[in-house]
Amino acid sequence: MKKLLFLIALMIGLQACEIGGFYKSIEDIQDGVWNEKNEPTFVIDIKDKTESYDLYYYIRNATQYPYSNLYISRQMTGPDKEQFPSVRNNIILFDAITGNPLGEGLGDIWDHKILVAKAIKFNKVGKFTIKLRQDMRQDPLPFVMSVGISLEKTQ
Repeated sequence: MKKLLFLIALMIGLQACEIGGFYKSIEDIQDGVWNEKNEPTFVIDIKDKTESYDLYYYIRNATQYPYSNLYISRQMTGPDKEQFPSVRNNIILFDAITGNPLGEGLGDIWDHKILVAKAIKFNKVGKFTIKLRQDMRQDPLPFVMSVGISLEKTQ
């Protein structure tokens, strides 16, 4: 009986982790050095234009990353090749006062999940393409291991 209750609780817990999840993809940055010309690209198939989503960035960096922040430019293209205005986000990776890394980490590697846009609604159904580009003055940018995005249904 205890095993059955444990299995039911586990299944409910695993289901709860998926609530709101719609799309998630992360790309590794070759050799941990993000070149400005390297634009990780994500294709999202939107089937319901009435739904709204929260957009998150995933960043994995090493403690040796030379700045406290990371500027990322996002370009989105719609299903009919319509270009949307570019958006530039300032992602804070380290505390400005203490210099301590933010996010979750173990050793020298830190993972960040940052909300960058709330309640996005897509104007059409179809495949939307999102490209991310590092927009720092230094090129290439060292100690960035991976970047990605996640779209989660707005709660």
